[in-house]
Amino acid sequence: MTKDEVVKRDLKGSIPYALGILISCLVTFYIRTIPKAQVFVAENFVRFSENDPWYHLRNIESILSNYPHFLWYDAYTKYPTGTNQVFAPLFDWSLATIIWILGLGNPSQELTQTVCAYYPAFLATLVVIATYFVTKWIFDRRTGLLAAVLIALAPGQVLSRSIIGFNDHHIAEVLFSTMTAAFLVMAVKVAREHPLTFSNLKKAPFETIRPVLPYFVLTGISMGLYTLTWKGALFFSLIIGLYITIQHVVDHMHGRTTDYLAVGGVIIFAVTLLMVLIAPEIGGTKSTQGKALLAGILAFPLFTLLSTEMQKRKMDRKIYPLTILAGFAAVILVSKIVSPSLYTMLISVFGFFKRTGGALTIGEAAPLDLFDGSFYYYFAVMGIVSIIALAVLTYEATKKKNTQEKTVLIVWTFMVLWAMLQQNRFSYYYAVNAAILSAYLGVRFLDLAGWKDLKLSNLMATEKVKEKSSGKTKETTTHKLKPIHIISLIIVVVVLILPNY
Repeated sequence: MTKDEVVKRDLKGSIPYALGILISCLVTFYIRTIPKAQVFVAENFVRFSENDPWYHLRNIESILSNYPHFLWYDAYTKYPTGTNQVFAPLFDWSLATIIWILGLGNPSQELTQTVCAYYPAFLATLVVIATYFVTKWIFDRRTGLLAAVLIALAPGQVLSRSIIGFNDHHIAEVLFSTMTAAFLVMAVKVAREHPLTFSNLKKAPFETIRPVLPYFVLTGISMGLYTLTWKGALFFSLIIGLYITIQHVVDHMHGRTTDYLAVGGVIIFAVTLLMVLIAPEIGGTKSTQGKALLAGILAFPLFTLLSTEMQKRKMDRKIYPLTILAGFAAVILVSKIVSPSLYTMLISVFGFFKRTGGALTIGEAAPLDLFDGSFYYYFAVMGIVSIIALAVLTYEATKKKNTQEKTVLIVWTFMVLWAMLQQNRFSYYYAVNAAILSAYLGVRFLDLAGWKDLKLSNLMATEKVKEKSSGKTKETTTHKLKPIHIISLIIVVVVLILPNY
């Protein structure tokens, strides 16, 4: 088979998946715009949901009146002193830019409010695409397609926070965090296929880093966009930092080089830090964000240096994780003596999202109760399935080598679960993880029923097909669609998809 024939075959095989993603995006948008009559209640008036969407509209109108300048200080709040901007700038500024372009520099109030109302539903369709790619890059495109369908129909907070009229930054958080995970997954996969070591960098720096550099940079850009969208974005920086630390330990215990983690970690955090430094402010958290990112830039090369030296000296590999833990404890102890403010920041990581006292009266900040029905309401059956899938995936990852991309998903999921148990608002983050893990288990179930032997183009065929390749003829047997295939597919639809719908 020639190269052109291979390309044509791959393109032809991609058509059903592209069609599936397109349908999932359309369904996503349609579901979220069903209650438009409750939003567009009168001429030239849009009724936005809850409180924050109204203040986002206030910011957007201010930007449009003074484009491209952002409302960093609002004199009309907290009379008589006013307040600094409480939101990170990207969501409002990017939306205002879209409206400004659509309105040719002078958008009407009707256009402004209409675009704002529909914008969350539009972002939700992009989440479907991001979910497909991160799942495809971790597993395969069949799993990616099922994950896209599941997130398109996901109930709970991921739906309510992306529905028409809920003009808030939450669904943008989901989009950019999923994009960050997707590019990180691809980065570590490419780094495994194209070894990125310091010795190779010395010999041929450009050729060595060229394959993986775009993905590390895109990971940093995505995390930077996330950081500029939500002032609590230190959360995902923590996830990435924890993954790189754990992957250091895993690779060291298997006797592998960790150079790619040092290089990649520095690039990711440096790109994000640059974007943070450019922003005038991020809802009062710019300083904290900068310190955390700088800490990662310094720590990752140290982890690699420690691993390299221990491998050269043939020291017991178990000493490595213990040394990292001891080093972290030492940093906390020294900071308590030298810099109490740094000590407070480090300690706060362990209860980053925990709320007490009056903060618990905020509905979205309350802990998630696993026994009051909320878990099923937010995720339907795929919530329970995802927990089972997480256990299966974690077990498999401990038994196999070179599972970097699966480790990303495991660390990402555990951290989101941890955050969700402290604040139920993070259930809209976990919807993506639940969709990915449920799709993974669903496709494994289908494969046990024989679906892995089927091809979409040959589902109804049962014959031997002759293929000519390099002057030789070979026979390949296609597989017929059997009752077990139909039954297994119905089970997946009834168990995973139908409850969401």
